Amino acid sequence: SGLNLGYIPGGEAGVGALANNIRSVVKKDYFGTPIDEIPLMRDINDARAFSAVLWWGGSEGSIPYGIRQIAVPFGIPMSGSCTTNEVPNYSPYISAGQLKGLFGGVRGSAEYEYLLKKPGPALGQAMATNLGGLLWLILVVLGNVLYLILRMKGES
Repeated sequence: SGLNLGYIPGGEAGVGALANNIRSVVKKDYFGTPIDEIPLMRDINDARAFSAVLWWGGSEGSIPYGIRQIAVPFGIPMSGSCTTNEVPNYSPYISAGQLKGLFGGVRGSAEYEYLLKKPGPALGQAMATNLGGLLWLILVVLGNVLYLILRMKGES
C-alpha cells in the first residue's frame, strides 16, 4: 500500500512544514481523498511517526532538505536516491552519518537489483550503458590503429 500526497510547494520550507505537522500542509491526497479517511495516515501527524526516510531526489540538491528538516531534527535515519551526477555531492553526508545510504542513478539502482537477486529495468539499462561504453572504446582503439597504419604507409 502506498500514498501519493502530490506536489508540496515551498521547497525546503515545505519539507519542514510537512515534517512538523503534516495536516497543516496536506488536507487531501493526490486523488482528492481527505487524508483523515486514509487508514495509512491514521496515526501520522509529523515526521516522528516514521522509523526511516527514503528520499527520492526530485530535483538536484533536494536531499539535504530532508537531512536538515527531517533526519537531523527528528533523529530519523535517511537514505536517498539521486541522479548519477549528484553522487559526489552527497558523499560528505554519508561520511558524517547523516545519510545512511544512496542509490546513485541507474548504476546504484542496478547494484541494488543485483544485491536483491531480482534483475529489473535498472540492471538492463546499466548493461546497455556499459555496452555503449565498450563500443566507444573499441571504436577509439580501431580509429587509432587505422591512423597508425595509414601514417606508417605514408612514411614508406
